[in-house]
Amino acid sequence: MSEHETELGHLIQRRLSRRSLLKGLSMMAAGAALPIREAAAAERSSLGFDAVPLTFDTTHHVAPGYRADRLISWGDPVLAKAPAYDYKAQSAARQAGQFGYNNDFTAYLPLEGNVRGLLCVNHEYTDPQLMFPGMDRKNAVDKVTEAQARVEMEAHGHTVIEIVKTRQGWQTRPDGKYNRRITATTPCSVGGPAAGHRRMKTPDDPTGRRVLGTFANCSGGTTPWGTVLTAEENIDFYFINAPAAEKQNHERYGIAKLTLFSWHKFDRRFRLDEAPNEPNRHGWLVEIDPYDPTATPIKRTALGRFAHESGTVTLNHDNRVVVYSGDDKRFEYLYRYVSKHAYDPTKAERNKTLLDDGVLSVAKFHDDGTVEWLPLVHGYGPLTEKNGFADQGDVLIETRRAADLVGATQMDRPEDVGVEENSGRVYVALTNNDQRTTTNAANPRSKNDHGHIVELTVPRRGRGFDHAAKTVSWGLFLLGQDPTNAPRAPQYIAAAAPPSTTLGLLALGASKSKRGVDTLLDDGERRLGKQRGEIGAHFTEDGVLSCPDNFAFDPSGRLWITTDGQDKVGVADSLYATDTSGPGRAKARRFFNAPRGAEVSGPSFTPDGKTLFVCVQHPAQERTSTFDAPSTRWPDFVDGAPPRPSVLAIEKEDGGPVGS
Repeated sequence: MSEHETELGHLIQRRLSRRSLLKGLSMMAAGAALPIREAAAAERSSLGFDAVPLTFDTTHHVAPGYRADRLISWGDPVLAKAPAYDYKAQSAARQAGQFGYNNDFTAYLPLEGNVRGLLCVNHEYTDPQLMFPGMDRKNAVDKVTEAQARVEMEAHGHTVIEIVKTRQGWQTRPDGKYNRRITATTPCSVGGPAAGHRRMKTPDDPTGRRVLGTFANCSGGTTPWGTVLTAEENIDFYFINAPAAEKQNHERYGIAKLTLFSWHKFDRRFRLDEAPNEPNRHGWLVEIDPYDPTATPIKRTALGRFAHESGTVTLNHDNRVVVYSGDDKRFEYLYRYVSKHAYDPTKAERNKTLLDDGVLSVAKFHDDGTVEWLPLVHGYGPLTEKNGFADQGDVLIETRRAADLVGATQMDRPEDVGVEENSGRVYVALTNNDQRTTTNAANPRSKNDHGHIVELTVPRRGRGFDHAAKTVSWGLFLLGQDPTNAPRAPQYIAAAAPPSTTLGLLALGASKSKRGVDTLLDDGERRLGKQRGEIGAHFTEDGVLSCPDNFAFDPSGRLWITTDGQDKVGVADSLYATDTSGPGRAKARRFFNAPRGAEVSGPSFTPDGKTLFVCVQHPAQERTSTFDAPSTRWPDFVDGAPPRPSVLAIEKEDGGPVGS
């Protein structure tokens, strides 16, 4: 057995304790076995497409029977009267009305059902060596001019653009009345406990309530009231000259440790000897109203400050709003916010403040298969003035240090979070962590090069689920593997929770008696390795994935997973799909491959599931690739022109639902 299989075998033995199995048996008596029976009735995976072979070349590839049409690319017009893309005539003024760079998150918000809507897209960062001639990765920071830096600032942030489905496919409408660009120079307001806080005040904003710009926008989420959350992630790369003021805080966030942008040369906000509090004003989830182009984006500080990969929103059984978010750095944490008040579709004004008043918690994973949510509230445990937290604003500005002190579980780069609304299960992408030497139950592999996915099972309450529960159950859903060396041995998958574990084992024929449970436990890995179902071993018939990143659920409840890091083993990053129950559970099937140097991100569906939007960001981002000599000129393939990050609209050629 390999090292990871041995470690995971030990994990399974810990997870399948007699106590948890017997607890699950009592729950089954109350009728909890129904989902397993339904899953067992299926004879095969629900996926109806053939897997795309592994590739690593200059273009993209989609499953047979599908087409992937380019919808919009960096530099295309977004605002009315914005100029067409011209890589030889870039300026900040032009870029301010054009589609930004490195598109990441997408969300489709309907205007007319499945044929007309708003596409909301994040722009995470810029690659100056691919945007401008005459530079490479090593000298870009020094060579970027002020005019080019201003272009970069306008290429960050978020885009809202109207799109419509025609006989020729999906098209943008640059004259749409909702179209908008939000950039690193767009005024934003601050909401929640840190608004007006002493540590949010700067020379340019003595109120601490008005922030210029949002940047490093990675993934995000949508709210029940029709707004978008854009997640500020890697803000640490934009600043220099960390002074003694805020030293402990800046060090915990890696501020100014590595500067990848030249903005500090032209804007004092990014020089910390002049504005030591400026980083405190970034690293938040920002709420945008795409239906109101005049609405000011709001940084929702109650949701915490860290490298937000996403802001996944769901409703609790009592209609309180729940937001899940991962902190995308090695050894960081998984967070959950629960609003104080319930969402009410008849009270639009109150809904606007639901993300300002609630409790932020951080996850502690236990070996017994439970997750304990630890509140990050001033006065709770060590979160006191003695430890540098004078108020709740301090706790939120230094969310990471607060999580350290309460004893949260360090994770392997927690990125996107997905909620399957029908089952209430929550999926967490752990992309990788090649620096891990000490394992724990939720991160069972040292030098975790390929990542994994954790599954949380939330208790049912009436017709809904209790996402606000202090304790929930967890299990491993999928372990990433090198896709060029798919394992011949079975891959063990722990169940999502003690109840589900029990039900899965019983579906394999175990007796309901304690003796039957003991016998099955004594059989150990041999039994698990032979069976297939909600728990046990499976062979990945279509391929495995490495480095899971972003999630989306289609209307049929299938989980779609993008990757970020498969290029380490010489293959393109991809988009996969899998069932979350039945024989197809955790069997990843490749649906789409990116061109070389690129990452697939931000999958989202139209409500009918017949269109899948995906981002291809940073094509040609390889060590020696430059504007003058890129490794691919995707998607234009025009001599002399640079590659362009783009959004694709993928549809089935026969018009049916994607994936079926």
